[in-house]
Amino acid sequence: MKEIVTLEVINDLPNKLELINKEVRMFNNLLSKEMINKYYYTNIKKDMVKVFNKFNDYKVFYNDNNTISEEVHFWVSSFIKTLTNIVYKLNCDEFIYLVNTFFLFGTEDDVCFKLHISRSKLQIIKKSTLVKMFIEFNVNS
Repeated sequence: MKEIVTLEVINDLPNKLELINKEVRMFNNLLSKEMINKYYYTNIKKDMVKVFNKFNDYKVFYNDNNTISEEVHFWVSSFIKTLTNIVYKLNCDEFIYLVNTFFLFGTEDDVCFKLHISRSKLQIIKKSTLVKMFIEFNVNS
């Protein structure tokens, strides 16, 4: 994604990420229990929500009437790049969890319904997704 960040680009981000994920998701697996246990911690989801909240806060600067500071533009561009890198590593279920949780603000029950899975199966998908996100955001920060 080497395009200029605009409100249109930001609003279309889930669709662009889905196109990327469709190309690669069949090659991606959930993380092993060992890997999840190594990186997963109790507040990992809260920490990822904070990152997405910052992104949502910065979206207000992207309209026709505002001049965007270099700091905001750099952060948003970096966020989009990192998120794109994450999507290349997710399988279909993980991608659905990411979009429904962080873009659509759905509940875990919503994700279970959409994936036709139990809450216990969702926990595995959730942890794998969050660890992949955590690693990528920490590598790029």
